Amino acid sequence: MQRTMSNDELYKYTAQIEHPSEIFQLFLFNYVTGSTWIRSRGEEDTSVWDKLEGTEREIAIQIILDELKIVPDNSYIRAIGFFRDRRAMPVLINIIETYPERFSVEKLLSAKVLHDWVGYDNYVPMLESACRTQDDTLHSYLKYSINQFTKGLSEEEKERIMKAFE
Repeated sequence: MQRTMSNDELYKYTAQIEHPSEIFQLFLFNYVTGSTWIRSRGEEDTSVWDKLEGTEREIAIQIILDELKIVPDNSYIRAIGFFRDRRAMPVLINIIETYPERFSVEKLLSAKVLHDWVGYDNYVPMLESACRTQDDTLHSYLKYSINQFTKGLSEEEKERIMKAFE
């Protein structure tokens, strides 16, 4: 699920930077001002994450955190997984614990980020349960991206997940 930030909301962040770098402008295009189709297809340019520095990096993280509090956008969840900013932990836990089942992909992605980052214990059971789902949208998403969700798991855990997926 995605939303478009208003010009006033965007100005609140960008006014803090006198001369935004090309990298920051690319970040804004990919995550804020550009077509939401870029993010919905997972085609945003993630190379900007490593290149953002100083105030621009902090503002980018703040934009992502603030937007995640409003709507659980998958591209923002992936970005916060890269930045690993501790302020994101309660936001991700909130997505997992309070959002309705129609956000099952976002909940699972949030759990994966936390699992990779701090060893979130509920991730593997959550993934197993998701693999057994009758939800066609979630099942299709997992079929396409199961390797992403099993990356970093033990061989035993991967085997259990694949059995649950069959």
